[in-house]
Amino acid sequence: VVQQSYLSAPLNAVHQEWLDQYIDHYNYNSNATFKQRYYILDDYYVAGGPAYLYICGEAECRGISNTSWTAAIAR
Repeated sequence: VVQQSYLSAPLNAVHQEWLDQYIDHYNYNSNATFKQRYYILDDYYVAGGPAYLYICGEAECRGISNTSWTAAIAR
């Protein structure tokens, strides 16, 4: 169950990036790709520290909320 506070929280990830992602990772004869969007929330990053990856999966992803569990771990 997604908490309402996450849905209504301001999105802090201001860096939107794109990467070329393979459509089929198991077909070595295909180089077909799509543009996969990802966001960067670096408010809590310290040089040399860990980076956390959160993937929205097949759901719509509009950024990273400062109240998400990923942000809580980063703090």
